[in-house]
Order: sequence, then C-alpha cells, then structure tokens
Amino acid sequence: MDISITNQGAGRPARLSTRAKLLFSTGDLSTSIPLAIVMFFQLYFLTDVAGLRPDLAGLAIGIGRVWDAVNDPLFGLFSDRIRTRWGRRRVLLLFGAVPLGLTFALMWLVPPWGPAGMVAYYAAAFVLFDSVFTAVHVGYNALTPEMTPDYDERSSLNGYRMVFSISGTLGAIILATVLGWIVEDQRLLFGLLGLALGLVSMVPPLVVV
Repeated sequence: MDISITNQGAGRPARLSTRAKLLFSTGDLSTSIPLAIVMFFQLYFLTDVAGLRPDLAGLAIGIGRVWDAVNDPLFGLFSDRIRTRWGRRRVLLLFGAVPLGLTFALMWLVPPWGPAGMVAYYAAAFVLFDSVFTAVHVGYNALTPEMTPDYDERSSLNGYRMVFSISGTLGAIILATVLGWIVEDQRLLFGLLGLALGLVSMVPPLVVV
C-alpha cells in the first residue's frame, strides 16, 4: 500500500493522508464480513441446513472456540518474533488473504457424510478458518500503531476503521438477507454466500499490504 504523508513541520510526526487512511481501513472488511456471518448464522446453518443435532453442532463449534482461545496469544507471539522481507505484520496479511477466503467458503458447504464425519468436517473447517482469521486480524491490528506514532492520527485512523468495520457487518447481513429472498434452496444459498463473501474477504488484506 502506498502511504502518503503530509509534513507538519519539524518536531511533529507527518500526517497520514485521507487516501492512506481509507486504504488501510479497508482491512477491517476482511474480518468484519466473515465474523458477522459466523456470529449470526453458524449455529442455524449447522442445525437447520446441514441437519446436525444441536449437541453435535455445539460440539463442532465448541472445538473451534477452544482453539480460538488458544491461538490468539500464539499468533501474537509469532507476529512479534517473525522477521521477513515483508516485515512482521504484513506477511500475515499477504499469506493469509487467500486462505482466509477459502476456509470461510468451506464452512458453508454440506458434505454427503454421516453425523460423525460432518462434525469432524465442520470442526476442522472452523479451526482452519479461525487460525487464518486470527493471523490476519492480529497482523492488521498490530499495524495500526506502526502506521504513525502520533496519538491524534491514530485516533483518526481508528475512526476510519470503525466506519469500515460497521459497514462490513451491515453489508454482509444485508447480502445474506437479499440472497435469502432470491434463493430458496438453503444449501445453495449458504454455499453461494460463503463463496461470494470469501472472495470479497481475500481482497482487503492485499490492499493493505
């Protein structure tokens, strides 16, 4: 990403341009969009679309949630210690963008397996998605204070980020609602939704990088 700055005079950090703030803030779409769909629809999808019993659906989700509690500090430590030619943070976005979209799409398919196989599939898909999601999220959040040392500029940048985050959440829910009006087959609906939003989620990390 080309970061444009405006010189504020000697002794004061340069300002981030509006363009730089907008480009950087698109990164929030890569996390707010898939997270909104997971939070709103994951349990419904597993029970009412995939046909799992509630206890089995809870088991698949629970395995992913346990891993989520473990992997956050692990990826944070990894991000602090890794050294690459792309830097410590951007490498997570660069190599996490495509897997983020692919693993998200896999979560919304219905394999032709029995209950045990489906639990294993959805637990594995959720663990893989959550791993890549965390890597991208940690790398992106850690970039914010590295964009500028100025407190006011950071506050402004976070304001831009919040707008994109809310927009991504609302946009994902609106798209899901509209598709629900058009597509009657629930399995096809969630398959299309996962594919479309998975592809969209791949783009913002690459814009930030």
